[in-house]
Parts: sequence; C-alpha cells; structure tokens
Amino acid sequence: MRKYTVCYLLLFFSISAYGQQVINQRVDSLKAILAKLPPERTSFSNDTLRVKVLCALAFRMAFSKPDSSVFYSEQALKIGERLNHILSIARANHQLGYSYLMLGKDFESSEYFFKSLKLSEQIKSDTLIASNNRQIAHAYFELKKYDLAEKHYNKAMPYFLKINYKKGYANCLNDIGRSYYMRKDYEKALAYFQQCLVYARKNGIQIMENYCTWSIANTYIEKKEYDKALAYATIGMKLNETIEGMVEYDWVMGYEALARIYSGKGDFKQALYYAEKPFKQFSDIREYNKLPLYERLYVIHKELGNYQKALYYHEEYIRLAEDSKKQEYEKQLESMRFEYDNMQLKENNALLNQDLIRETLIKKGLIIGVIGVLIFVVFFWWNNRLLKDKNQLIENQKEEILLVKTEVEELNKTLERKVEERTSELIQANNELTQKNQEISAALVKGQTLERKRVASELHDNLGSTLSGIRWMLQAIDRENLTSEEKKVYTNILNMMNNAYEEVRLISHNLLPDDFEQKGLFGALHKLTSDINQSGKLKIALVIEKDVIINDQKTALELYSICMELINNILKHAQATQAEIRFEQSSENWYVTVKDNGRGADINSANNGKGIKNIKNRVEALAASISFNSIANKSTIIKVTVPFIA
Repeated sequence: MRKYTVCYLLLFFSISAYGQQVINQRVDSLKAILAKLPPERTSFSNDTLRVKVLCALAFRMAFSKPDSSVFYSEQALKIGERLNHILSIARANHQLGYSYLMLGKDFESSEYFFKSLKLSEQIKSDTLIASNNRQIAHAYFELKKYDLAEKHYNKAMPYFLKINYKKGYANCLNDIGRSYYMRKDYEKALAYFQQCLVYARKNGIQIMENYCTWSIANTYIEKKEYDKALAYATIGMKLNETIEGMVEYDWVMGYEALARIYSGKGDFKQALYYAEKPFKQFSDIREYNKLPLYERLYVIHKELGNYQKALYYHEEYIRLAEDSKKQEYEKQLESMRFEYDNMQLKENNALLNQDLIRETLIKKGLIIGVIGVLIFVVFFWWNNRLLKDKNQLIENQKEEILLVKTEVEELNKTLERKVEERTSELIQANNELTQKNQEISAALVKGQTLERKRVASELHDNLGSTLSGIRWMLQAIDRENLTSEEKKVYTNILNMMNNAYEEVRLISHNLLPDDFEQKGLFGALHKLTSDINQSGKLKIALVIEKDVIINDQKTALELYSICMELINNILKHAQATQAEIRFEQSSENWYVTVKDNGRGADINSANNGKGIKNIKNRVEALAASISFNSIANKSTIIKVTVPFIA
C-alpha cells in the first residue's frame, strides 16, 4: 500500500513550478539549494520557499533515512506555523504523515494527515484533499475499519478526477474492491476490480491494469473458479514481464497465486513448480514474502506425501505467522491507545466548549442587567429572576459535566480491563504454540526411535539370520577334501563371516539398546563401553562430569549416535589401544570430547568419508559445532559443542 503514497506525494509537489523542479533533485542537490537560500526570516517568500525545499528533502529521505525525514518535516512545520501560512503548514503536516508512515507508525501518520486534510479543505487545495483522504482511507483499511476506509476513498475519488490524476482514481477503485474482498463480499469486489481494469486499460495505466488483473485472479481463487483465475493470472504474468520496475513482492504474489490455482485444480506438481520458482528467481526473499509461500509449500508437500518437507515448511510458516500475529496484536494495542487519546481529546474539547458557552451566557446576562437598570428600573425584579434562572442553568450544566466525566472514567476502566484480557489471550496463544512445537519435536524423536528399533530388528532378524545360515553351511563343508590353499581360503571366509555376524549383531543392538530407553544416554554409553572393554579390542574410559545433565531425548539420542559413530571409526581405522569419552557442561553448552592414542586420521579420506558425513549431519541437526584435531601416528581429538537451545 505504501508504494501508492509516493504517487500522491509526487502530485502534491507538482502544485507549483518550483515543486516540479525540486522533486527530481537528489538529496545532495536539495541540501545545496537549502544552503544557498537566504537566512530564515529574511522575507516571507524566502521562508515559504524554504518550507518547499525542506519538504522535498524530507520526501527524498523518507525511504532511506525516515528519522532524518521527520526532522526536516518538523523544521518545515515550525517555519509554517511561525509564518501562520496555512498552505505551508498543510504541506508540512502531510509530509510528516508520510515520514511517520515510512517509520511504520500508522497512527501518528494518520493524525498528521487529518490535520493536513482540515487545512487543505480550508484553503481548497484539491491535490492535498485527494492525497490526505487517500492516506486516511489506507490507515482505516489497515485497522480493518472497511466502512470508514470506503468513505474516504469515495471522498478522494472526485478530487483525483478534478485534478486529472487518473492513476489515483484507479487506485481508489481497486482499494474499494479490496475492502469488499477482505469482507468476503466477492461479487462486489469483482465489480470494482472490473471497473478499475476497464478504466486502467482505457487510460493506458498499465501498472493499475496489472494490479486489477491479479485482484480479479485472487477473487476467483476464493470463489474456487480456478479456470477463470488461471486465465487472469496468465495475463498478469505477461504484464509482470512487460512492465519495468516490478518488485519482488509482485513476482512472489503472482507465483503464489498460480500455486494456489494449480493446488485447487489438483495438479500439485505444477503447483510445486510455481511455489518454488520465487526462491530460484530471487536469492534472498524478504520474510513477509515467504509467509504465503511456506504455507503453500506445506500444503503441496503434504498432498504429495513429502511429509518431512511438509513438516519443515509448516514449522517455518508457524514461526513467521507467529511474528506476524505479534505485529498485528501490537497494532491493535496501538489502535486502542489511539482511540483512547482521541476520546480524551474530544472530552477536553467538550469541556472547553462548555466553558465558552458559560462565559458567553454570563456576559449576555450582565449586559441585559446593566441595560435593564439604566433604562427600565421597573423591570429590575424581572431581570433579577432571569439571572437566577440562567445561574440555575449553569449549575445544571456543571452537574452534566461531572456526570460525563464519571462516565469517561468508567469507560477508561473498561478499556484497561479489555487490554488486560487481550494480553492474557496473547500469552495463552503463545503458550499453545510453544506446546505444539514441543509436541512436534517429541513426535520426531519418537519417530526416529521407532525407525531405529525397526532397522535394528531388520538387521538382527533378517541379515543376522542370513549370515548365520551361510556360516552354518560353510561349517558343513568337509575340510579334509580341500587342498591346503583351499583350506586357507575356507578359513578366511569363515572368519570373515563370523566377524560380519558379530558386527551386524553389535550394530543392531546399539542402534537403540534397551539400556538407552531404560537408563538414558549415560547408562547406554556405560553398557557400550563395558562391552567393548570386555572384548579386549580397545580400552575406553567414559568420564562424565558431576554437573552434566541431559534431559532432552532428541539431544541424548543424537549424542549417543555420534559417540557410536566415533567409536566405530576408532575400532575400524585408528589402530588405537585406548580411548576416552568425556562429557562436560558450561552455563550455555554441553561438550563431548572423544580422543584416542591411535595413528591419527585423515578426516577427508575415502575410508572416513561416510562416517564423518553422518557425524556432521547429526551435529547440524543439534545446531552444534564440531572440531577435529588429528596428529599422525599419535592421537585424534574430536570435540562437539552443543548449545542448550538444541
């Protein structure tokens, strides 16, 4: 919505020949012009010219340096107020509204647009009236007060026609259609979008033709009329390619709309193509543009049976949606504050008006009394009675004021209670999201556990049985009938089969040993190292610092797998006689150090490639880091650092 504001500000500065000249100047040029102007208070014309330059400078800096834009706008406002020049004050207020809009302070922005609107109506500035109404309508639209937004759009439209700014008129038509779209009144929305499309084509406003085309496509998607939606979306994509300066948002929304269309038609492969295309076209997509894409990718992968990817995009969507909700809640709280301040302002104005009425009545009474005494002494009593009646009226008004004040105080208390209730709801929603994330993590760990059990069972029952059968068949061969060379081959094959059988049995046992489920990570590691120590192949010391506690099941399971992989590498490649596994803990991290006295290892060698890759994948899953320190023919030290947030 903010990109439309630029058009109105450009139009605002076009009200004078000087404005047309300075609006295209760069910031440095405008600063140079400002420096060359005569000092302030030199003359009225120089000061009004200074206001124009300050506003132009503020406009130029609104995108890159909005704080500086506010500073120059306030300088322009001070000069305008000192001059009591209404046009300058209206310009400065309008620019302040735009500067605060760029800062994301919608309500402060609206206050200045309202001030500018009041002044622009006073001096009958059609350009400012049109632009201010347009921006106020935008603010109400963001607050979801669509009736008020439509009211100000309709106020702006005749002024855009009057100043012959056709793009502004088309913008209002499209935005009114969007207000009905948000209220799910799709027939009225289509009527305004079609009217806007016809108007834009007739007047050659290609950018508005594009916006209206996509608005119609999205409306037909909501109506589930996907063939019509696809027809308009195809036109929209061609316009995207034709029009220069189309930004990331325009392309992302176009691809997302096509993904929704093909999802609705049941063609999820084509839907996936369009949902993934923005990530290929743009290297770094903004967070708020990713939100609809992640939601669409979650639905598509779920329908295609890619549950792991679906879960990933669902989690990313939840994360971004939660941030978006927080911003929406903050905006709602800011809205309540704005309405409260506005109510207080109205109350103060009402009190001032009452005081003014009371003073006016007293003055009139005194004048009538003096005239009565001087001219009509006979009517003295009547005049005295009249004054008493009026005093009674004043007392009644005081009582009414006190009553209104009491009602306002009650209203304030009600507002505070509603804010507290809303805050409580937000906290509860956040707790529910946290619980849901924990449930998803628990489900992933449970799934990994079940898969480990299944693989261990398959290894033990199937591959183990097969190897055992082959071993028995080999043992059944009569060695006496073999030559000496064949006996050597026979013995080697039998030894290799025995080793393979033992290794499969050990792998299947340690994929998820019973001790891990019953005693946890450290109990399982004690059992593992004890078994290896008893085999005599390697002496492993397991050292666990007394303050180390790992309760997270996922972290424990991944660390067990990492230790298993490292021990397996030591047994196969290190030719070590001693090894140590050490667990330590700091205020922020767990540390797992595995070292041996073997011959050292080339981490990048082919023999180590698969195992090291598995270890790195598990380390990455924990958001952890790993370091390798290998000294040839002496030792290897591997240290894994796991943050608590894992």
